[in-house]
Amino acid sequence: MPPANNGIYDHLRSTYYDRLKSAKQTEGKQARRRRVEGSEDAALAEIIPTESRGREGSERLLTAWHDLEQRVVRDLILSGSVRRSQQ
Repeated sequence: MPPANNGIYDHLRSTYYDRLKSAKQTEGKQARRRRVEGSEDAALAEIIPTESRGREGSERLLTAWHDLEQRVVRDLILSGSVRRSQQ
């Protein structure tokens, strides 16, 4: 089932897909988590300015981010680029 598209997902995919893909391939759990969280924080800061962050907007962004993460992981698995430790 494709992600619900409210425009946020398309923007995230076009802007953060490569950055997130690179972060997901980082060696070491803690380093990988920090890079993924850094990408997510950058997306949140770009899309929802601090002063206007509301629950609804943040939930839509987090849902779209989760969908993007799933797409990146799926694409890495299908391309055979998944880290050995995940196999």
